[in-house]
Amino acid sequence: MMFVAVSPVCPTTDLSRTMAFWERLGFERDFADHPDLRQATYAGVRRETLELHLQTFTLDQIQTTQTMAMRIRLESRIALEA
Repeated sequence: MMFVAVSPVCPTTDLSRTMAFWERLGFERDFADHPDLRQATYAGVRRETLELHLQTFTLDQIQTTQTMAMRIRLESRIALEA
């Protein structure tokens, strides 16, 4: 089994502002679930081989959710189940 990538999923209440923060640190926008970041709720930034995912939560949600999650990508789910 080969792990392809592990990406932290960081919570945010302001995706546009958070994306701007990471861009100032040299990261580039990799993807978003909506072309207009003001309407997006999930996005990713990348710098070389580093990838961070950002997920929007309301203030109420962020108080009751985990502080960070992980996204693990595999070559094959079947290999993991073996």
